[in-house]
Amino acid sequence: MKLTKDIIYEFIQQECYSNNKKDGLDTTYIADKLKLQRSNVSASLNKLVAEGKLIKYNRHPVLFKLVASEEEKPEAFDELVGSKTILAKPIQLAKAAIMYPRRPLNVFISCRRGSGSSTFVNKMHQYAIDMKIMSEDSPLIKLNCMNYKDEFDKLNEILFDPEHGAFVSAQGGILFIDHVTDMEPNCINHIMSYLDNGYINLGNKSIDNVMVIMGANFGDSEVNNVLYEKISMHIHLHSLISWSLQDKYELI
Repeated sequence: MKLTKDIIYEFIQQECYSNNKKDGLDTTYIADKLKLQRSNVSASLNKLVAEGKLIKYNRHPVLFKLVASEEEKPEAFDELVGSKTILAKPIQLAKAAIMYPRRPLNVFISCRRGSGSSTFVNKMHQYAIDMKIMSEDSPLIKLNCMNYKDEFDKLNEILFDPEHGAFVSAQGGILFIDHVTDMEPNCINHIMSYLDNGYINLGNKSIDNVMVIMGANFGDSEVNNVLYEKISMHIHLHSLISWSLQDKYELI
C-alpha cells in the first residue's frame, strides 16, 4: 500500500505534467481533490520538501511545486513526431491515465492501422517508469489478437495461463492487447471481469496490478462499444492522412 506522502507526490506530478499547474498547488486544493485531511496533507508536503522533491513558496496561500530539475526533465513523449500538435491531446490523456492517483487507469486506444499505437504504448511505458509509477524493470507485454483469430483456445491460454500467461507476466507493468475485435467472447468476458473488479483470479493467484491497454481499429463498433462501457480513458490516434504537412515532413 502506498504511503499518503507518495500518493500526494504522484498527484502533484499529475497536475503539473498533465494539467499544466506548474505554478504550484496549495494544501487545501490537494486535500479536497484527494479527500484527505488537511493536516495530514500539510505534514506530507513538508516531508517532501525536506526530501528535496518539492519547493515551498511562502505566500498566501502557500504553494508547493516540483523542483526545477523534475519539471525540465525531457519526457518520453517528446521523442514522438507530432507531440506538440496532432498527438498533444492523446499524450495529455495518456499522462492523466498513468498519473491517476493510487493506480493507473486502464486505456482503450482506437486508431486506423499504421497510426503508431504500438510506439505510443512504448512511450506510455517509458513515461510511467520515468515518473516512478512503475519500476525500471516493469514489464510491457504486447499481444496482437490478429495472430490468433483462428486459434481461440491458444489465445485464451496465452492470456490467462496461471503460470506463464500474459496477465501473470505483466504484473507491475502494462499489458497491451491489440486488435481486440479478433478475440472470441470468452476472452472478452474474462478481461471485462478484470476491468470490472480490478483483479482476476488465475489458479491460486490474484492479479490486480496490471495496467491494461486495449487497441482496436477505428470503426470496429460492436466490441468497441462493450469495452467503452468498461474503460474510462479513451484515446484516439489520428491516421497519417490527418497530419499536417510539417509533421509528415518530420517523419521522413
